[in-house]
Amino acid sequence: MWKNYLLVAYRNLLKHKVFSAINLFGLALGMTASLIIFQYVRFEFSYDRFHEKSDRIYRVQHDRYIDGELQYQKAQSFIPTGEAMMNEYSEVEDYTTMFRISNESDIVMTHLADNGEMLRFPEKEVYHVKGKFFEVFSCIRPIKPILI
Repeated sequence: MWKNYLLVAYRNLLKHKVFSAINLFGLALGMTASLIIFQYVRFEFSYDRFHEKSDRIYRVQHDRYIDGELQYQKAQSFIPTGEAMMNEYSEVEDYTTMFRISNESDIVMTHLADNGEMLRFPEKEVYHVKGKFFEVFSCIRPIKPILI
């Protein structure tokens, strides 16, 4: 039975070559597009899922509306938001805030090298963190200093 179906399909492909080529190209293009869309959606849903408590971590977003029209959206909120949410909602276990401070000023780090030379280098990505950042996010653990 399957042999007969394949034989009829093969004969139709040979009889209508242009029509079959267009159909096969469209099928391949549609399958490729659907796989790419599936991979993109899967990637977007996997954002920050590597943290131990990822099912309990939420990001509060800042949306600004003027006269009912959305002006902008930011992936940050004001500093007191976390504390206010802790006080108002019993479901909130903990909070942390992080904002970039290197926009406001130039940050220059200094380091005393072994040869006695003072090394200076600018930092472009400096953030201020409030709250229990390392207890909420498990990707990075603070390094404890070694006391000699």
